[in-house]
Amino acid sequence: MIAAVPLVLGWVATALPEYPPAHEDAACLLHLRSARSQVNQLPPLCPGSVNDTNSDNDGDGDEAVVSFSIDSNLHGMYCYDADTRKTAAYRTITEITDRNVCEQLCATDPECNYYGWHGDSQLEVGSRCYNCALYHTCEHQRESFCRDVSPPDNFVKAPADTAVPLMEKTFTADWRLTGQFCKGSQILAVDVDTVEDCKEMCVSLDACAYMSFYKDKQVREDADPESCDKNCRIFSDCDSPEMSMCWNPPVVFQIEVEASQALLQTGRKKQPTADLLVMLSGQNVENGVFACSTESALSLPLADSCTKVVDASKVGGNGQLRDAVQVEADVLVIEGNGVYRCQVTDDNPCSVLREDLDFPFQAVLSCPHIVAANSDHVLQCPADGSDPCHPLLDRPLYPISISLLPSTQDLIVTGYVHPSGNDQGVLHCFHANGTCFVVNMPPIQSYESVTASDKGYFAVTIDEQADMPRIDFCPLQYPGASQCVMQPVSGPGVEPAILPELVFILSLQVDAGRSALIVVGVENRESEAPDGTVEVAEIHVIYKCSIPQGAAIPADCQLVLEIEDDLWLTAHPISQQAPLV
Repeated sequence: MIAAVPLVLGWVATALPEYPPAHEDAACLLHLRSARSQVNQLPPLCPGSVNDTNSDNDGDGDEAVVSFSIDSNLHGMYCYDADTRKTAAYRTITEITDRNVCEQLCATDPECNYYGWHGDSQLEVGSRCYNCALYHTCEHQRESFCRDVSPPDNFVKAPADTAVPLMEKTFTADWRLTGQFCKGSQILAVDVDTVEDCKEMCVSLDACAYMSFYKDKQVREDADPESCDKNCRIFSDCDSPEMSMCWNPPVVFQIEVEASQALLQTGRKKQPTADLLVMLSGQNVENGVFACSTESALSLPLADSCTKVVDASKVGGNGQLRDAVQVEADVLVIEGNGVYRCQVTDDNPCSVLREDLDFPFQAVLSCPHIVAANSDHVLQCPADGSDPCHPLLDRPLYPISISLLPSTQDLIVTGYVHPSGNDQGVLHCFHANGTCFVVNMPPIQSYESVTASDKGYFAVTIDEQADMPRIDFCPLQYPGASQCVMQPVSGPGVEPAILPELVFILSLQVDAGRSALIVVGVENRESEAPDGTVEVAEIHVIYKCSIPQGAAIPADCQLVLEIEDDLWLTAHPISQQAPLV
């Protein structure tokens, strides 16, 4: 039973709302491609376009822009060709791991004006369903047969019949890897006519670092006959090669982006390994925000191994930071009563967005609003600072954590949501119309943190019997139409155990682009003193947990940072599409 929650404008009917009208499918943030020095010249955070894809191959600053928005009228439908009585898709792809990959294929193809996405990477072999469909037109539609598997969403390109220019890439056959399969990093597998067609697919995708081309579809001995049915495979890396099951062996190409194109993607020097935004605030550390790489463990001072992107002294107030999140080429920083927008440039200027939030502890950008959580409310504030902030609900909501669903910008909130103030649950609030529904009321003490992905959300609670934190995962079917059954990820009785040493989890963050979960927490470390007594030290830690391809929950975790100090520590992923440094 879905419980309706009253909004500012009145009470919501108990029935689910209709699928939200067309809205932004990703944060409508401006792609800033060049260094900026004047705060008062900053463009607005929400310029009105959606999920812009920019490119400027000639370097003259005249960028081609396409944008995509979800068409709610096409939810659960596929584009139909009335003449052939078949799908209107000119290409369908099943083996594709991310909606952004599907969108990039459409963005770089002038023939593509719509794309359909099922959002399910575990479709059965031989199914009529597929993850990604590219269409030139969608004049006619029919209800999808896949509606019971994963009903498709359809996105429309604007302007139509346009494309962003392709990047210049160099392909070099890597004979050390030829005949092998790049395990765990495949982002796309398709059937093409020639190796040149495969290269064209790679050029369309930012993350393509390796490419395999197969001459035929024969398999070795007793391998699965369908394991070699796609002759073009795209990989983000090839760190874990294994012998291919296919014969003849595939040729593996290593890809390099032309230097001018690499700079073009970010507008500044590029360090592609920086994947984590770490914020430190304390007495004995260098306060600020740092862009770090998780390829190896970090240590203090962070400035030695990371790039400092925000100096706490530039933010204003007392410099006691509380959180920092990436907004394309900028960083949103919480400090005191306010939210600040800081540029990642040498002089690092910061401008005030809001200073009326009553000590927020978390904020996200959901255009055209900044959504901030403090101890009493979740507040919606115009991002341009023009109007006052308003509570998300018409009565107190005591939030604990907020997060955005990446593809829809819907808000997932955990907190105390019932009038008694004693019941704690999870809300799903629709970006398009602000309607909120309780999607889970767990029979446990509380959820201390929540982070959302397109597959569902992770939430932290305290297992009272074991007196230790537990991470749960809840599959979430958009638009949040059912109660969720929690699946424990870590905690008592969960095997294999991940993060068994944590005594408290401060926050979780999903890194969807890298299939990872970022966990910030506290561990107790015991050591023996010279007099033989046992001393216990409180250690702040950051872990990065990998989520296997096709799975929803993490499998193993690596320690990224540990600090023995009393401080405020947060960590958020850095976008692969918009590196900060």
